[in-house]
Amino acid sequence: MGFGKPTEEGMKHDFLWRIRKHDPKPGHVVALDRSHYEDVLIQRVHTWVDEDEIDRRFEAIKDYERELAKSGVHIIKVFLHLSKKAQKENLLERTEREYKFWKYDPSDVEERAYWDDYMAAYKDAIRCTDAYHAPWCVIPTDNKKYARMALMFLIVDVLRHPDLPWPAAECDPETVRTRIEES
Repeated sequence: MGFGKPTEEGMKHDFLWRIRKHDPKPGHVVALDRSHYEDVLIQRVHTWVDEDEIDRRFEAIKDYERELAKSGVHIIKVFLHLSKKAQKENLLERTEREYKFWKYDPSDVEERAYWDDYMAAYKDAIRCTDAYHAPWCVIPTDNKKYARMALMFLIVDVLRHPDLPWPAAECDPETVRTRIEES
């Protein structure tokens, strides 16, 4: 699930409000594309909020992710790192191949002018929010096959070793065993 620009309703609430609505339920897997990190990246790069607000948001993100982890959510944060050269090739390909036209967005070229600012913002966001319970994984993506394989292995490894407790019995097992023996 991707998150775009906040709606008018979303703007009336804290930046995490629209994200919290999608917290995973027990037994579910949820993939969020960018999510609350957009609110410490694009906002910072374009100075739509000040540095004190960015620091407050970093703390709010850490608290939020800690809360999720304590409730049993396994968090995987992945930064798919594309080089500036590879991004340029991707953007050119979107204008050269008909089946990729749909991917082209003029704002991609405008935002490319802020490359160094974005890289600094990403680096800071990763540094400030990396935690044992919510670690960051940085995957280089210039080689798409490698990146997809690395991401797949990361996800499969988590799904194979979820370290989840078994659900508690909803009855008294001893009483049930007795009833079964007597039946």
